Amino acid sequence: GNKPRVGDNIGLWLDKLVQRDRRTGALEKGGRERAFRVFCDRWKCPAAQHALERRREGLKTTKALFKVFTARLDSPLMVDHGRAVATEVSLSFHPIYGTPRIPGTALKGATRAWLEAEGAIESVPWLFGDTANEGHLVMHEALPVDGAFALALDVLTPHHKDYYEGREPPADWLSPEPHTFLTVVETTFEFCVEVETRAKDDEARCEREHDRAVEALQNALEVNGVGGKTSSGYGRFRDFNEVRP
Repeated sequence: GNKPRVGDNIGLWLDKLVQRDRRTGALEKGGRERAFRVFCDRWKCPAAQHALERRREGLKTTKALFKVFTARLDSPLMVDHGRAVATEVSLSFHPIYGTPRIPGTALKGATRAWLEAEGAIESVPWLFGDTANEGHLVMHEALPVDGAFALALDVLTPHHKDYYEGREPPADWLSPEPHTFLTVVETTFEFCVEVETRAKDDEARCEREHDRAVEALQNALEVNGVGGKTSSGYGRFRDFNEVRP
Protein backbone atom coordinates (compact mmCIF):
# COMPACT_ATOMS: atom_id res chain seq x y z
CA GLY A 1 0.00 0.00 0.00
CA ASN A 2 0.94 3.66 -0.08
CA LYS A 3 0.53 4.23 3.66
CA PRO A 4 2.62 2.94 6.57
CA ARG A 5 1.15 0.56 9.11
CA VAL A 6 1.88 0.01 12.80
CA GLY A 7 5.03 -2.07 13.02
CA ASP A 8 6.56 -0.60 9.84
CA ASN A 9 9.90 1.19 9.89
CA ILE A 10 8.56 4.75 9.87
CA GLY A 11 12.00 6.27 9.36
CA LEU A 12 12.48 4.18 6.21
CA TRP A 13 9.03 5.19 4.99
CA LEU A 14 9.86 8.87 5.34
CA ASP A 15 13.24 8.56 3.66
CA LYS A 16 12.36 6.23 0.79
CA LEU A 17 8.65 5.58 0.42
CA VAL A 18 6.87 8.89 0.90
CA GLN A 19 4.87 9.76 -2.20
CA ARG A 20 6.63 12.18 -4.56
CA ASP A 21 6.87 13.10 -8.20
CA ARG A 22 8.08 10.09 -10.22
CA ARG A 23 10.00 12.25 -12.70
CA THR A 24 11.84 14.63 -10.36
CA GLY A 25 11.89 12.55 -7.17
CA ALA A 26 10.75 15.59 -5.18
CA LEU A 27 7.51 16.21 -3.38
CA GLU A 28 4.83 17.47 -5.69
CA LYS A 29 4.20 21.20 -5.44
CA GLY A 30 1.68 21.77 -2.68
CA GLY A 31 1.84 18.11 -1.71
CA ARG A 32 4.07 18.39 1.36
CA GLU A 33 1.25 18.54 3.87
CA ARG A 34 -0.65 15.76 2.13
CA ALA A 35 2.45 13.53 2.09
CA PHE A 36 3.28 14.14 5.74
CA ARG A 37 -0.25 13.85 7.08
CA VAL A 38 -0.31 10.05 6.68
CA PHE A 39 2.45 9.89 9.30
CA CYS A 40 0.54 11.93 11.89
CA ASP A 41 -0.52 9.11 14.17
CA ARG A 42 0.61 6.92 17.05
CA TRP A 43 3.13 4.21 16.19
CA LYS A 44 4.80 1.34 18.02
CA CYS A 45 7.85 -0.88 17.52
CA PRO A 46 8.21 -3.50 20.32
CA ALA A 47 11.75 -4.35 19.15
CA ALA A 48 12.90 -0.92 20.36
CA GLN A 49 11.81 -1.76 23.91
CA HIS A 50 13.73 -5.04 23.71
CA ALA A 51 16.81 -3.02 22.73
CA LEU A 52 16.42 -0.83 25.82
CA GLU A 53 16.12 -3.90 28.04
CA ARG A 54 19.22 -5.46 26.49
CA ARG A 55 21.12 -2.24 27.07
CA ARG A 56 20.24 -2.25 30.76
CA GLU A 57 21.22 -5.91 31.12
CA GLY A 58 24.52 -5.24 29.42
CA LEU A 59 25.35 -2.31 31.68
CA LYS A 60 24.76 -4.43 34.80
CA THR A 61 27.67 -6.67 33.77
CA THR A 62 30.13 -3.74 33.64
CA LYS A 63 31.83 -1.81 36.42
CA ALA A 64 30.55 1.49 35.07
CA LEU A 65 28.22 3.75 37.00
CA PHE A 66 24.96 4.29 35.14
CA LYS A 67 21.50 5.67 35.67
CA VAL A 68 18.45 5.06 33.53
CA PHE A 69 15.46 7.39 33.63
CA THR A 70 12.44 8.28 31.54
CA ALA A 71 11.06 11.69 30.66
CA ARG A 72 8.01 12.79 28.68
CA LEU A 73 7.98 15.41 25.96
CA ASP A 74 6.46 18.69 27.08
CA SER A 75 6.76 20.31 23.64
CA PRO A 76 7.37 19.11 20.06
CA LEU A 77 10.77 17.56 19.34
CA MET A 78 12.89 18.09 16.23
CA VAL A 79 16.26 16.34 15.87
CA ASP A 80 18.30 16.21 12.64
CA HIS A 81 15.74 18.45 10.98
CA GLY A 82 18.06 19.64 8.20
CA ARG A 83 19.35 16.25 7.06
CA ALA A 84 19.49 15.95 3.26
CA VAL A 85 16.43 13.92 2.18
CA ALA A 86 13.92 14.11 -0.64
CA THR A 87 11.32 15.69 1.64
CA GLU A 88 13.79 18.52 2.50
CA VAL A 89 13.03 18.18 6.22
CA SER A 90 13.53 15.17 8.43
CA LEU A 91 13.69 13.69 11.91
CA SER A 92 16.30 11.43 13.44
CA PHE A 93 15.06 7.83 13.27
CA HIS A 94 16.80 4.67 14.42
CA PRO A 95 17.97 2.88 11.25
CA ILE A 96 16.85 -0.56 12.47
CA TYR A 97 13.74 0.08 14.56
CA GLY A 98 12.42 3.12 12.73
CA THR A 99 11.56 4.94 15.96
CA PRO A 100 12.57 8.54 16.70
CA ARG A 101 15.81 8.81 18.63
CA ILE A 102 17.90 11.47 20.30
CA PRO A 103 21.58 10.77 19.56
CA GLY A 104 23.97 10.58 22.47
CA THR A 105 26.02 13.37 20.90
CA ALA A 106 23.05 15.75 21.15
CA LEU A 107 22.47 14.82 24.79
CA LYS A 108 26.17 15.15 25.55
CA GLY A 109 26.25 18.62 24.01
CA ALA A 110 23.21 19.72 26.02
CA THR A 111 24.81 18.40 29.23
CA ARG A 112 28.12 20.11 28.57
CA ALA A 113 26.45 23.42 27.76
CA TRP A 114 24.57 23.30 31.07
CA LEU A 115 27.71 22.48 33.09
CA GLU A 116 29.72 25.21 31.38
CA ALA A 117 26.96 27.71 32.10
CA GLU A 118 27.15 26.64 35.76
CA GLY A 119 30.89 27.19 35.76
CA ALA A 120 31.74 23.55 36.54
CA ILE A 121 35.33 24.01 35.38
CA GLU A 122 36.59 20.81 37.06
CA SER A 123 33.74 18.55 35.97
CA VAL A 124 33.79 19.40 32.26
CA PRO A 125 37.29 18.09 31.37
CA TRP A 126 36.86 15.06 33.66
CA LEU A 127 33.55 14.07 32.07
CA PHE A 128 34.17 15.09 28.47
CA GLY A 129 37.96 14.86 28.20
CA ASP A 130 40.52 17.35 26.90
CA THR A 131 43.71 17.29 24.86
CA ALA A 132 45.53 15.34 27.58
CA ASN A 133 42.88 13.01 29.01
CA GLU A 134 40.04 10.80 27.83
CA GLY A 135 36.61 11.69 29.15
CA HIS A 136 34.59 9.41 31.44
CA LEU A 137 31.06 10.24 30.29
CA VAL A 138 29.16 7.94 27.94
CA MET A 139 25.76 9.24 26.84
CA HIS A 140 23.56 6.61 25.20
CA GLU A 141 20.96 7.48 22.59
CA ALA A 142 17.42 7.98 23.88
CA LEU A 143 14.63 5.82 22.46
CA PRO A 144 10.85 5.81 23.05
CA VAL A 145 9.63 3.65 25.94
CA ASP A 146 7.87 0.52 24.63
CA GLY A 147 8.83 1.69 21.15
CA ALA A 148 5.70 3.87 21.23
CA PHE A 149 5.70 7.37 19.75
CA ALA A 150 3.47 9.92 18.05
CA LEU A 151 4.13 12.26 15.14
CA ALA A 152 2.31 15.50 14.43
CA LEU A 153 2.35 18.14 11.72
CA ASP A 154 3.83 21.56 12.47
CA VAL A 155 4.33 24.65 10.37
CA LEU A 156 6.94 27.37 9.97
CA THR A 157 6.00 30.45 7.92
CA PRO A 158 8.94 32.50 6.61
CA HIS A 159 7.79 35.99 5.61
CA HIS A 160 10.83 36.85 3.50
CA LYS A 161 11.67 33.63 1.65
CA ASP A 162 13.16 35.41 -1.38
CA TYR A 163 15.41 37.44 0.92
CA TYR A 164 16.64 34.35 2.79
CA GLU A 165 17.43 32.71 -0.54
CA GLY A 166 19.39 35.77 -1.66
CA ARG A 167 17.08 36.79 -4.49
CA GLU A 168 15.96 40.24 -3.29
CA PRO A 169 16.00 42.55 -0.25
CA PRO A 170 13.42 42.05 2.53
CA ALA A 171 10.18 43.93 1.89
CA ASP A 172 6.63 44.14 3.19
CA TRP A 173 5.14 42.97 -0.10
CA LEU A 174 6.85 39.56 -0.01
CA SER A 175 4.30 36.81 0.62
CA PRO A 176 4.55 34.43 3.60
CA GLU A 177 4.98 30.81 2.57
CA PRO A 178 3.88 28.07 5.04
CA HIS A 179 6.45 25.29 5.39
CA THR A 180 5.10 22.09 6.96
CA PHE A 181 7.20 19.49 8.75
CA LEU A 182 6.85 16.60 11.20
CA THR A 183 7.64 16.66 14.91
CA VAL A 184 7.63 14.05 17.67
CA VAL A 185 4.94 14.71 20.32
CA GLU A 186 3.41 13.11 23.41
CA THR A 187 6.23 10.57 23.67
CA THR A 188 8.19 9.23 26.65
CA PHE A 189 11.87 8.56 26.05
CA GLU A 190 14.31 6.45 28.03
CA PHE A 191 17.73 7.99 28.75
CA CYS A 192 20.90 6.35 30.03
CA VAL A 193 23.87 8.23 31.51
CA GLU A 194 27.04 6.19 32.09
CA VAL A 195 30.37 7.08 33.68
CA GLU A 196 33.27 4.74 33.03
CA THR A 197 35.35 3.90 36.09
CA ARG A 198 39.06 3.15 35.83
CA ALA A 199 41.54 1.59 38.23
CA LYS A 200 43.20 4.89 39.17
CA ASP A 201 39.92 6.79 39.64
CA ASP A 202 38.68 7.96 43.01
CA GLU A 203 35.39 6.14 43.64
CA ALA A 204 33.79 9.04 45.49
CA ARG A 205 34.58 11.43 42.66
CA CYS A 206 33.17 9.04 40.06
CA GLU A 207 29.87 8.92 41.94
CA ARG A 208 29.85 12.69 42.44
CA GLU A 209 30.54 13.45 38.79
CA HIS A 210 28.01 10.90 37.63
CA ASP A 211 25.29 12.48 39.77
CA ARG A 212 26.30 15.90 38.46
CA ALA A 213 26.05 14.74 34.84
CA VAL A 214 22.60 13.22 35.37
CA GLU A 215 21.35 16.36 37.10
CA ALA A 216 22.80 18.59 34.36
CA LEU A 217 21.16 16.53 31.60
CA GLN A 218 17.77 16.59 33.31
CA ASN A 219 18.00 20.33 33.89
CA ALA A 220 19.01 20.89 30.27
CA LEU A 221 16.11 18.76 29.00
CA GLU A 222 13.61 20.58 31.20
CA VAL A 223 14.84 24.16 30.82
CA ASN A 224 16.84 24.45 27.58
CA GLY A 225 15.46 21.60 25.52
CA VAL A 226 17.30 19.48 22.97
CA GLY A 227 17.28 19.34 19.17
CA GLY A 228 16.16 22.09 16.82
CA LYS A 229 14.18 25.29 17.52
CA THR A 230 14.87 25.14 21.26
CA SER A 231 14.85 28.95 21.31
CA SER A 232 11.18 28.68 20.29
CA GLY A 233 10.38 26.24 23.10
CA TYR A 234 10.84 22.94 21.27
CA GLY A 235 12.46 19.83 22.76
CA ARG A 236 11.46 20.36 26.41
CA PHE A 237 10.85 17.41 28.76
CA ARG A 238 9.04 16.82 32.07
CA ASP A 239 8.08 13.96 34.43
CA PHE A 240 11.53 12.49 35.14
CA ASN A 241 11.41 9.01 36.66
CA GLU A 242 14.30 6.68 37.45
CA VAL A 243 14.16 3.17 35.99
CA ARG A 244 15.52 0.43 38.24
CA PRO A 245 17.52 -2.16 36.26
